[in-house]
Amino acid sequence: MKKTTLLKIVNVLMALLFVNMAVTGVFSGAIGDLVGLVHVKAGYLFIALAVLHIILNWTWIKSTFFKKKAPAQRAG
Repeated sequence: MKKTTLLKIVNVLMALLFVNMAVTGVFSGAIGDLVGLVHVKAGYLFIALAVLHIILNWTWIKSTFFKKKAPAQRAG
């Protein structure tokens, strides 16, 4: 599978899990233990996908945040 295709799938799954965790987090006390369990399991899956997301984007992260600074040029 191509890296960009995998990244698109990971991004969509992360978005769905984020919404799931937000909703289950708000309603976990009101609805019961099952919702709390779903919230926790979704959190673990979200963390795993976040790590995969970082791995897939590592080249961009390196080039954006860990740039080598060019030597200062002297005036004149």
